[in-house]
Amino acid sequence: MFYPTSKRSQRWDAIQETIGAWVESRPEPKVWNNSLRSHIYVSSKTRRELPYWGSKNPQSTEAICKHFNEIMRFAVKKEEVQPHSGAGKHFTKLIILERKIEGFGTAKLTVGVNQEGRLMNYCITVPPAEMAMA
Repeated sequence: MFYPTSKRSQRWDAIQETIGAWVESRPEPKVWNNSLRSHIYVSSKTRRELPYWGSKNPQSTEAICKHFNEIMRFAVKKEEVQPHSGAGKHFTKLIILERKIEGFGTAKLTVGVNQEGRLMNYCITVPPAEMAMA
């Protein structure tokens, strides 16, 4: 397990605060995604996984903190893959979506499909090189 330190710890905290405020402002933690034509839910698992993956680099943290709702609503489906890691194995499949953000780069949204067929936010990442190229 990751134990946050230094700047990554600060990014971890920023993501947790952003997602916490987002969840608190809604009666049910979900958002409609136009591409999937379905709601994507933010669960307690999301609130654990998102800071882990998002705090790995400043670009991912910035995408989550500044553009979370936009990414969740307007990301476009690119592909479906089978889960292959420990944390993702509880999903039946993973859906990869992307959202190009003007002056920022391309954010990748990974959504897991649980046993009941509900779409759950898993992580949002941006490759470090994307920020420099935007």
